[in-house]
Amino acid sequence: MSISTPPRDISGTTPGISSRADGIPPSPIRKLADLAIDARKRGIGVYHLNIGQPDVPTPPAFFEALRAFSDKVLAYGHSKGHADLLAGWSHYYQQKGLDIPVEQIQVTTGGSEALLFAFLVTCDPGDNVIVSEPFYTNYYSLAAAVGVRINPVTADPETGFHLPSRADIENAIDDRTRAIM
Repeated sequence: MSISTPPRDISGTTPGISSRADGIPPSPIRKLADLAIDARKRGIGVYHLNIGQPDVPTPPAFFEALRAFSDKVLAYGHSKGHADLLAGWSHYYQQKGLDIPVEQIQVTTGGSEALLFAFLVTCDPGDNVIVSEPFYTNYYSLAAAVGVRINPVTADPETGFHLPSRADIENAIDDRTRAIM
Protein backbone atom coordinates (compact mmCIF):
# COMPACT_ATOMS: atom_id res chain seq x y z
CA MET A 1 0.00 0.00 0.00
CA SER A 2 1.35 3.40 -0.95
CA ILE A 3 0.62 6.56 0.96
CA SER A 4 0.98 9.85 -0.84
CA THR A 5 0.09 13.41 -0.11
CA PRO A 6 -2.01 15.15 -2.76
CA PRO A 7 -0.25 18.14 -4.32
CA ARG A 8 -1.15 21.53 -2.88
CA ASP A 9 -3.03 23.90 -5.14
CA ILE A 10 -0.66 26.83 -5.52
CA SER A 11 -2.22 28.26 -8.67
CA GLY A 12 -2.04 32.00 -8.68
CA THR A 13 0.52 32.12 -5.89
CA THR A 14 4.25 32.44 -5.78
CA PRO A 15 5.74 29.70 -3.64
CA GLY A 16 7.75 31.13 -0.78
CA ILE A 17 10.25 29.65 1.58
CA SER A 18 9.12 27.44 4.42
CA SER A 19 8.14 28.94 7.75
CA ARG A 20 11.10 27.04 9.23
CA ALA A 21 13.51 28.72 6.81
CA ASP A 22 11.87 32.09 7.41
CA GLY A 23 12.63 31.73 11.13
CA ILE A 24 16.34 31.05 10.66
CA PRO A 25 18.52 34.11 11.22
CA PRO A 26 20.80 34.98 8.31
CA SER A 27 24.42 33.89 8.59
CA PRO A 28 26.58 36.79 9.80
CA ILE A 29 29.56 35.14 8.12
CA ARG A 30 27.88 35.25 4.71
CA LYS A 31 26.91 38.87 5.32
CA LEU A 32 30.49 39.71 6.24
CA ALA A 33 31.77 37.93 3.12
CA ASP A 34 29.78 40.28 0.88
CA LEU A 35 30.98 43.31 2.84
CA ALA A 36 34.58 42.09 2.52
CA ILE A 37 34.23 41.67 -1.26
CA ASP A 38 32.85 45.21 -1.57
CA ALA A 39 35.61 46.62 0.63
CA ARG A 40 38.33 44.85 -1.36
CA LYS A 41 36.87 46.26 -4.62
CA ARG A 42 37.31 49.74 -3.11
CA GLY A 43 40.95 49.00 -2.31
CA ILE A 44 40.48 48.40 1.40
CA GLY A 45 42.61 45.66 2.99
CA VAL A 46 40.59 42.88 4.61
CA TYR A 47 41.73 40.45 7.28
CA HIS A 48 39.51 37.36 7.38
CA LEU A 49 39.15 36.38 11.02
CA ASN A 50 35.68 34.95 10.63
CA ILE A 51 35.97 31.60 8.87
CA GLY A 52 38.17 29.43 11.07
CA GLN A 53 40.76 28.59 8.44
CA PRO A 54 43.51 26.26 9.67
CA ASP A 55 46.60 28.09 10.85
CA VAL A 56 48.96 25.15 10.46
CA PRO A 57 50.50 23.91 7.21
CA THR A 58 48.82 21.01 5.44
CA PRO A 59 51.04 17.92 5.83
CA PRO A 60 53.12 17.29 2.67
CA ALA A 61 51.91 13.67 2.65
CA PHE A 62 48.42 14.92 1.76
CA PHE A 63 49.65 16.62 -1.41
CA GLU A 64 51.87 13.65 -2.28
CA ALA A 65 48.88 11.31 -2.01
CA LEU A 66 46.82 13.69 -4.14
CA ARG A 67 49.48 13.78 -6.89
CA ALA A 68 49.76 9.95 -6.82
CA PHE A 69 45.97 9.42 -6.99
CA SER A 70 45.14 7.66 -10.27
CA ASP A 71 41.58 6.37 -9.83
CA LYS A 72 39.08 7.62 -12.42
CA VAL A 73 36.40 8.33 -9.79
CA LEU A 74 36.77 9.95 -6.39
CA ALA A 75 34.21 7.77 -4.64
CA TYR A 76 32.41 8.65 -1.46
CA GLY A 77 33.89 7.20 1.68
CA HIS A 78 31.80 5.00 3.93
CA SER A 79 29.05 7.11 5.51
CA LYS A 80 30.01 5.89 8.98
CA GLY A 81 33.70 6.71 8.40
CA HIS A 82 36.65 4.53 7.44
CA ALA A 83 37.33 1.65 9.84
CA ASP A 84 40.92 2.79 10.53
CA LEU A 85 39.73 6.30 11.40
CA LEU A 86 37.02 5.01 13.73
CA ALA A 87 39.48 2.67 15.44
CA GLY A 88 41.90 5.56 15.83
CA TRP A 89 39.29 7.74 17.52
CA SER A 90 38.24 4.91 19.80
CA HIS A 91 41.88 4.36 20.79
CA TYR A 92 42.36 8.10 21.37
CA TYR A 93 39.38 8.20 23.73
CA GLN A 94 40.64 5.09 25.57
CA GLN A 95 43.94 6.89 26.21
CA LYS A 96 41.89 9.70 27.77
CA GLY A 97 40.11 7.22 30.06
CA LEU A 98 36.88 7.03 28.05
CA ASP A 99 35.65 3.68 26.75
CA ILE A 100 33.86 4.70 23.56
CA PRO A 101 33.44 1.82 21.12
CA VAL A 102 33.67 2.31 17.37
CA GLU A 103 29.89 1.75 17.06
CA GLN A 104 29.25 4.94 19.06
CA ILE A 105 31.47 7.21 16.92
CA GLN A 106 30.00 9.18 14.03
CA VAL A 107 32.30 10.94 11.57
CA THR A 108 30.95 14.05 9.83
CA THR A 109 32.19 16.18 6.97
CA GLY A 110 32.52 19.29 9.10
CA GLY A 111 31.68 21.02 12.33
CA SER A 112 28.34 22.41 11.16
CA GLU A 113 27.07 18.96 10.22
CA ALA A 114 28.27 17.60 13.58
CA LEU A 115 26.49 20.40 15.47
CA LEU A 116 23.27 19.88 13.53
CA PHE A 117 23.36 16.15 14.28
CA ALA A 118 24.12 16.86 17.96
CA PHE A 119 21.15 19.24 18.23
CA LEU A 120 18.87 16.72 16.52
CA VAL A 121 19.79 13.78 18.75
CA THR A 122 19.85 15.63 22.08
CA CYS A 123 17.08 18.22 21.80
CA ASP A 124 13.41 18.51 21.02
CA PRO A 125 11.92 21.72 19.64
CA GLY A 126 11.82 24.30 22.43
CA ASP A 127 14.81 22.87 24.31
CA ASN A 128 17.95 24.92 24.83
CA VAL A 129 21.69 24.44 24.77
CA ILE A 130 24.12 26.46 26.89
CA VAL A 131 27.02 27.87 24.88
CA SER A 132 30.01 29.88 26.04
CA GLU A 133 29.96 33.25 24.26
CA PRO A 134 31.58 34.38 21.98
CA PHE A 135 30.87 31.42 19.72
CA TYR A 136 30.65 30.45 16.06
CA THR A 137 27.85 32.61 14.66
CA ASN A 138 26.17 29.77 12.79
CA TYR A 139 25.26 28.09 16.10
CA TYR A 140 22.19 30.36 16.10
CA SER A 141 21.16 29.37 12.58
CA LEU A 142 21.73 25.66 13.09
CA ALA A 143 19.82 25.67 16.37
CA ALA A 144 16.96 27.72 14.92
CA ALA A 145 16.63 25.30 11.99
CA VAL A 146 15.69 22.52 14.41
CA GLY A 147 13.76 24.63 16.93
CA VAL A 148 16.47 24.77 19.59
CA ARG A 149 17.32 27.92 21.55
CA ILE A 150 20.92 28.95 22.24
CA ASN A 151 21.38 30.08 25.84
CA PRO A 152 24.68 32.03 25.86
CA VAL A 153 26.87 32.42 28.94
CA THR A 154 29.46 35.13 28.34
CA ALA A 155 33.16 34.44 28.68
CA ASP A 156 35.17 37.39 29.96
CA PRO A 157 37.80 38.87 27.59
CA GLU A 158 39.82 39.93 30.64
CA THR A 159 40.37 36.25 31.51
CA GLY A 160 41.36 35.36 27.94
CA PHE A 161 37.86 34.06 27.21
CA HIS A 162 38.27 31.13 29.59
CA LEU A 163 35.07 29.23 30.25
CA PRO A 164 32.58 31.05 32.46
CA SER A 165 32.51 30.01 36.09
CA ARG A 166 30.73 26.84 37.14
CA ALA A 167 28.23 29.00 39.04
CA ASP A 168 27.44 31.07 35.92
CA ILE A 169 26.90 27.91 33.87
CA GLU A 170 24.75 26.27 36.57
CA ASN A 171 22.65 29.46 36.86
CA ALA A 172 21.88 29.21 33.13
CA ILE A 173 20.50 25.66 33.41
CA ASP A 174 16.72 25.37 33.36
CA ASP A 175 14.18 22.60 32.81
CA ARG A 176 14.61 22.81 29.00
CA THR A 177 18.44 22.65 29.02
CA ARG A 178 19.62 19.52 27.20
CA ALA A 179 23.32 20.19 26.59
CA ILE A 180 26.27 22.38 27.44
CA MET A 181 28.71 23.04 24.62
